[in-house]
Amino acid sequence: GDSGDGLVGYRTYKGSYSEYGFLDKSCNRMYKTVYPNNRTMPTRIYRDRFGEGLVWAGDQKGSMVVNHEGQVAARFNSAGVTLYEERPFVEGMSAVATNYKKDEKSMDDRTNWGYVNMKCELVVPGMYDEAHDFSDGLACVRKSDLYGFVDTSGREAIPPQFSAVDTYGFQDGYCAVQKIKDGPFFFIDHQGQKAFGREFDEAYGFKEG
Repeated sequence: GDSGDGLVGYRTYKGSYSEYGFLDKSCNRMYKTVYPNNRTMPTRIYRDRFGEGLVWAGDQKGSMVVNHEGQVAARFNSAGVTLYEERPFVEGMSAVATNYKKDEKSMDDRTNWGYVNMKCELVVPGMYDEAHDFSDGLACVRKSDLYGFVDTSGREAIPPQFSAVDTYGFQDGYCAVQKIKDGPFFFIDHQGQKAFGREFDEAYGFKEG
């Protein structure tokens, strides 16, 4: 499967253990994680996708990001905060979950979303119910039932106020939103102002104009 940055993920079984890692374009195996039969923690476990030259990994010391050479670029170390999920970096930021709960089917549901920069610093505290990738310098977040946008400094550039948004975020400077449930869609600019003076039954993101 596509693992970002021109790499693909692989898994192979070798009798008493399985091996997971990445292949480069010459089919060289990179960054291998080995799971012995007893399922004890291997030295390092890699996540499934690179983003902007980095991949999340974990070991006995906690979460970290690793570069294409397999070197630890930074470690996450925020007092009292544990990461339960980390997403690939986009525009220098990674959405992370800092808590979880059990849903009615006893499945883990990640909660308390925020953002970490490429230095593994928690820039946006885990205070959101959803957090999506950055696009055009802003990222869509949800708090309770309302959506808004944060910038890379952690500021709420557009406070949560929309019942629905295009969660792909801003594209070509605009994003489609819905102010009230079952109401019309319209586009906003980076300041949260209504653009074009028009409303629509449905609206999707811009691409190449």
